[in-house]
Amino acid sequence: YRDLVERGVSLFQCQSSDRIEMIGESLDYLGSLGMTNLMIEGGAELTSSFMDASEVDQCDVYIGGKVFGGRCSLGPVGGEGISKVIDATTFDLRAITRLDDTDVKLTYRRQDIVR
Repeated sequence: YRDLVERGVSLFQCQSSDRIEMIGESLDYLGSLGMTNLMIEGGAELTSSFMDASEVDQCDVYIGGKVFGGRCSLGPVGGEGISKVIDATTFDLRAITRLDDTDVKLTYRRQDIVR
């Protein structure tokens, strides 16, 4: 961490080791700095933590014209998942943006968010 601090990076260390509590601590800290929006672009486990903490308001999904993957490929959301479809967080499709001849961006907002 010392190298990062020497290069001017600000670090915040959570007090909790629980992934859901860590999300809350981090958002509280960022809020204290006046930040009201956060874009997360992490792996499946980070996305899962934010989803499990009910802290995802919007999802931007990018779909390209190339198919790759396989049985061992990870999905965009990790974690334990849900056991019943009725328990899934529901999002509304708000926008479709064509990026080029093959790629699109889908913008979803969580249904219970009023904005």
